[in-house]
Amino acid sequence: AVPVHPLNAAAGHSDCLGGGSDAADLELLIAVPSKLSQRRRRDAVRATWLSRLPPGVHACFFVATLSPPYVDDAILGDGERPQEMPGGAAEATAAPVSQGDDQAGHEARIGEEDVLRGELLAAETSRFRDVVQLPLLRESYYNLTLMTLEILASVAAAPRKARFILKADDDVFVNVPALLARLALFPPNATKVYLGLISEFAHAKPVVEGTHKWKIDKEEYSHKYWPPYHYGFGYVLSSDLLPVLLRCRVLNPECTAPRRATPSSPVAMNYHTCETVSPSCPFRPVRFEDVTVGGILYFHLTGEDPATTRFNGESRAAVAAVRNRSAEVFVSDERFLSEPWVWGCREDFLVCHRVGAAKMRIFWGLKGTENEISICKPLGGLTEYFDQYKLKPEDY
Repeated sequence: AVPVHPLNAAAGHSDCLGGGSDAADLELLIAVPSKLSQRRRRDAVRATWLSRLPPGVHACFFVATLSPPYVDDAILGDGERPQEMPGGAAEATAAPVSQGDDQAGHEARIGEEDVLRGELLAAETSRFRDVVQLPLLRESYYNLTLMTLEILASVAAAPRKARFILKADDDVFVNVPALLARLALFPPNATKVYLGLISEFAHAKPVVEGTHKWKIDKEEYSHKYWPPYHYGFGYVLSSDLLPVLLRCRVLNPECTAPRRATPSSPVAMNYHTCETVSPSCPFRPVRFEDVTVGGILYFHLTGEDPATTRFNGESRAAVAAVRNRSAEVFVSDERFLSEPWVWGCREDFLVCHRVGAAKMRIFWGLKGTENEISICKPLGGLTEYFDQYKLKPEDY
């Protein structure tokens, strides 16, 4: 029997995932994880690409209900606390926590912020009806894997089903007409669709030394290379892939909490203690959600045995074999753009990453028609646009 998941205790469906029993199923559901403090980004999305969704396409923001653990401040130095702003928006403010604060003080302050979060979330959810609150989930950089799996669980349990799910960060501009045209190229009964921008096998290694926030302990991941995966800023899944991903939901969410920072291990984690819903989960979750999703789907789609496969690239032939197998089952498209002002721009993009609130509004304002959205045109003169719109650097 499958164990009852602890995060299901307060689970429910918001208006965003509902629609009534007679509501037609969707071609595409766009799931956007977001921090409570990123209200500016959500409002920019609402004012731009989300405002013109065609029939059969729906978008929801997903926000954790509980405030970040203060150990994140000690590790990252960027603790974000929601504060009330005019219009009900939430502002991110730096408020480092003293290392000398005792545990009782931490818990008291977290409790106070949980109450404030609840009030802000309730107000925003009531006003826009496009926010799904993830119950009993604590907002944290190191909780992204847990959050992503809970988002997929919410989507799978919703009464309104979707053929495809796009997971997109809140600083991603989605070219919905172009993405729908791309999805239309798949056969009507297509399954096992995992579409995005691939990080090829042996292209990136886990960071195992130093004090980088992406450092990972070998007890959490022992291979030399990451498995192939699509970059996490945006990727598409066909709905038939949800069950295998949900076999890897974490039963003990406390395993994703970072331990206290030390000079030798500033981002020590407990992920290696995570227990999954099913023993048939093919890839143990790690703190990076895109790697986790890619690892799970690599084994599911290739049929390789997780017990015998090692991502160590012992030879060029071994590296080529993994790359060839992943190319057969992953669908990579270079129109999933990451930082086009660095890596190159193209107007036929499907999704574009690193688009802040102000830049998103600028791109939308430059569109020629509903099906033409310019992202390359303003890149050489953003200062001019910032002056025109009287924008601040933090809006970038």
